[in-house]
Amino acid sequence: MNTPLSGFEHPSGDGFWAYVLERYQIAHRRYVLQIKSPEELTADTVLRKYHFCNVKREWDYGSRWLMQRGAVEFHGVVETVWGCVLYRLLNAPTIFQELEQLCGTGPIPTLDAYLQNTARIESAVLRLSRIGNPAYYTLTSRTRGSRRERLVSVLRTFAAEIPLMAESVLHASDMYSACRTLSRLPSIGPFAAFQVARDLVLLRAASWNEDYWCEVGPGAIPGLRYIFGRVSQSGLVEQVRTLQLSKPEFALSVPFLNLCDMEHNVCEYRKFVNVRSGEGHRRYYRPHQDKLLPPSLE
Repeated sequence: MNTPLSGFEHPSGDGFWAYVLERYQIAHRRYVLQIKSPEELTADTVLRKYHFCNVKREWDYGSRWLMQRGAVEFHGVVETVWGCVLYRLLNAPTIFQELEQLCGTGPIPTLDAYLQNTARIESAVLRLSRIGNPAYYTLTSRTRGSRRERLVSVLRTFAAEIPLMAESVLHASDMYSACRTLSRLPSIGPFAAFQVARDLVLLRAASWNEDYWCEVGPGAIPGLRYIFGRVSQSGLVEQVRTLQLSKPEFALSVPFLNLCDMEHNVCEYRKFVNVRSGEGHRRYYRPHQDKLLPPSLE
């Protein structure tokens, strides 16, 4: 059985859109047609065997977990910013599930819970089986100490600084301005700040236009290089826009992807190209055991 990727052996703009189309069709088969068998979801062996994010952020498991479980106790401006920053700092529901088991303070500890149970939460942090997620690196430091000790220090700084900046973040005129404020926090670089800002939009705490600007991350830059041959640091966003506007007729069934979604998919396409050529990090696909409501693909 052929897939949209058949005939696109080498990276290109049309190859990118063929990847996006097949990844979208996998989601449609899984969530709309209720197909469960990996063999029936796709004939592409790479997409069948390895994990790649959905084409829209809100369809992904991690985003759905945040919306359906993690954010249920986010009340008010400060708690919402605190919760989104903390979530993207660790970037994995399984870490928060373990933390909840260790200290019993809810899926994502609120700032109020942290302030009232600081010693218990910090003790639980030091006992976590793992910290961080390969999607991007946080908690890096040239100072001595483990990443868990670094996390304890970062949480203390967050508790002091986020109440002072939360209003400025959510009242920023656009996502770019919000990201610049968020990136002042320790361990929250430009790309992590971008992920936090997108979560704030997802939770409807902010209404920034996601088709106006995006932070082109370190994973998407090589993807753009695969597609365009060369990139310029000052023209990264424009290249993502060019790719967005070059959607071919065979991919018209793919829903509209805003600029932020496009950046995300360029990164995923880079991973796909690498895995297909036998290079790069490989993450095997495994169904999640934590059942969530399926996404709406409208």
